Amino acid sequence: MDALVIAAAGLRRLGREKEVTEFLSPEVMLPASAQGVVCVTALKKNESFLEILKAIDDSQARTCAQAERAFLKTLQGGCRVPVGALAIVEGDSITLSGVIADPKTRKIMKNSMKGGKEKPLELGQMLARQFLRDGAGDILESFGRSTW
Repeated sequence: MDALVIAAAGLRRLGREKEVTEFLSPEVMLPASAQGVVCVTALKKNESFLEILKAIDDSQARTCAQAERAFLKTLQGGCRVPVGALAIVEGDSITLSGVIADPKTRKIMKNSMKGGKEKPLELGQMLARQFLRDGAGDILESFGRSTW
C-alpha cells in the first residue's frame, strides 16, 4: 500500500510512534465526532457509582463531545458517512468545526460556528442545519440519509 491513516494513539500504545511520517492536523483532516472520548453510561439510581465517575469526568471533553455528537445526530450521520467534527472550548465559548465529504464527486463542505459553552447541543444542531441549508443533504442522501 502507498499510505495508511491510523490513530496515533494506537501507535503510541504499541511503541511504534517513530514510524509515523506525518500527523494530520485538524486543518488537514477533522476527526470523527467525539473521536477518542470514553463514555460511561450508568443508571441514575446507582448514586455511589455516579459519585465515583464525577472524579474522572472531564467537563471540557464532555462539552466538546456533546457539540460534536449533536452535529452528527442532526445530520443523521454514522460511521459510514464521511462527516467530521471538532469542538474546542476557549474560555466561555466553544468553536465547532465540521466537514462533510462526497467521495464520488470529491466535493468537500467545511464550516464552523462559535457559541456559548453552556449550550453545546444547540451549537451542534445549528451548525448541522447550516450545512443542510448549504446543500449537504445531496451528499448525505447518497448515503441513505433522507428525512430532512
